[in-house]
Amino acid sequence: MNVRPAESRDAAGIARVHVESWQTSYTGIVPQIYLDRLSIERRTEGWQRILSESRENILVAQTNEGEIIGFVNGGKEREDLPGYDGELYAIYLLKKAQGQGVGRKLFNGIVKILAEQGFNNMTLWVFKDNNTARQFYERLGGQLIAQKTFTLAEVDLIEVAYGWKDIKGWLTTQG
Repeated sequence: MNVRPAESRDAAGIARVHVESWQTSYTGIVPQIYLDRLSIERRTEGWQRILSESRENILVAQTNEGEIIGFVNGGKEREDLPGYDGELYAIYLLKKAQGQGVGRKLFNGIVKILAEQGFNNMTLWVFKDNNTARQFYERLGGQLIAQKTFTLAEVDLIEVAYGWKDIKGWLTTQG
C-alpha cells in the first residue's frame, strides 16, 4: 500500500471510494434515499473539478496493484472555529481497507502537509452517530470542540467537531 498526492487521473477512483464508503459507513445514520441516489459518475465530475483547481491537499491510498482504496483532503479551516486554522475535510476508506492502518497513514499524511504549510492546529467534522470514526479520532488525540445540525434529504443530522491544538507537536509524538 502506498500513500501519495492525488493526480487528475485519480478522480474516478476517489469518487468510487467516496460513494462506496458513504453507502457502507452511513447506513442507519444518513437517510437511505440519499445514499441510494449517490452516483460515482457525478462524484467523478466533482472530483475532476477539485483536482483541476488544486486548491486542496489531497492524498490517495493505493494498493500495489494500483487500486485506490482511500483518500483524505484538507486545507484552511472553513467553519471559523476560534483557535483553529487547518481542517481535515474528508477521509474515506473502502470497507475492505479499514482496520489495516490505511486511515492512520492518510491522517498522518494530511497532518504533515498542513503543518508544512504553516497550519498550527486542525479540526474535522464527523457525524455524531458514527461511533467507529469518532473512536478513531479520539485514539488519535482529537478533542471534542463543537457541534452543529444540518439537514440532508429532509432529515436533521448532527455533526461534531474534533480539534488538535498543536499538530506539529502531535506529529513529533504520534506521527
